[in-house]
Amino acid sequence: MALINCSECANEISDKAISCPKCGAPVVSPIANGNAVITDKSVNNTFVWLLAFSPIIASAIGCVFFQKYLILFFFILSCGLAILDDMQLKSVGYKTHILVLAFLFVPSYIWRRATLTKQSKAYFWVWIISFLISIFISSAYSNGFKINDAREDDNDNYSETNDQLKKSADSVANALLKGTNDNEKNNLIIRNLDLSNNFEKQFNDYIKNDFAHKYDTSLSQISNQIAEGDFNNDGKKDAVVKYSIYPKGGNLIEEQGLYIFKNDGNNYNYTGKYIGKNVYRKEDEFSGGFDLKELKNNGIYIEKHFYGTDDARCCPSIKKNVFLQIKNGNIIEK
Repeated sequence: MALINCSECANEISDKAISCPKCGAPVVSPIANGNAVITDKSVNNTFVWLLAFSPIIASAIGCVFFQKYLILFFFILSCGLAILDDMQLKSVGYKTHILVLAFLFVPSYIWRRATLTKQSKAYFWVWIISFLISIFISSAYSNGFKINDAREDDNDNYSETNDQLKKSADSVANALLKGTNDNEKNNLIIRNLDLSNNFEKQFNDYIKNDFAHKYDTSLSQISNQIAEGDFNNDGKKDAVVKYSIYPKGGNLIEEQGLYIFKNDGNNYNYTGKYIGKNVYRKEDEFSGGFDLKELKNNGIYIEKHFYGTDDARCCPSIKKNVFLQIKNGNIIEK
């Protein structure tokens, strides 16, 4: 029989004793390699099992609270559990010098620990499986965030697009409204003649008859546009009909002009005519046509178009505002 010292109180006791009679600590026996052989009952495996599942624990907690620092959190958790387990082994008499720094690489620590305590290496394989599961958890969680971010981006883009469309629609609406207000302000409403309206058809017939001597032989059509407005400020809407003459065999306008009809309250009476000379012929001084702008002050405001030196036939670039005064049945260009 040999005497050994109690690992807790250093009291000399028999190596055959189960526990120290003085302090009650379990008796450890020396073996050839200098390590203590401890029964499973004397070794607490709580920390090593937590260490075996630490990858899953780190992923579950870290993905929620420490996503940006998940790897650091996993390292700290693993090292902490390994250190606590190492302290537990030392407390029951194991010499853990073979575990020094092994806790920095968890699989190595778990394997060496199982070898030291002569226990099953089950928790080593559990750690491997846990690590693979943790990769899946982290990947799934990360992809979930990407999907949510993509949806948020789509929602943001959708909202931004809607805002842009709304702004565009508002701009168009404001432009249309502004155009309507400008027409009202300018005392002018321009539209095509409604030939189904017998009253307006008279305007068209009047102009057509006026050109009867040319219409049958050289003209293909007369396009009429009516502008309604009170040009003499008597509270009644007068009518100005703009005509455009197209020759046979061509699609270029040959002539533009105006017919003025004054409203006396009962009928529209022919007041005068304005011929804009031939248009779209660059040899003429006035060759670019004109647009109606306003009816007021007993007259009509138009915008004449002239060709510049390098202008194409379709696009006269020079514009000039002109006032046509109606006086005693005559139209005088101011």
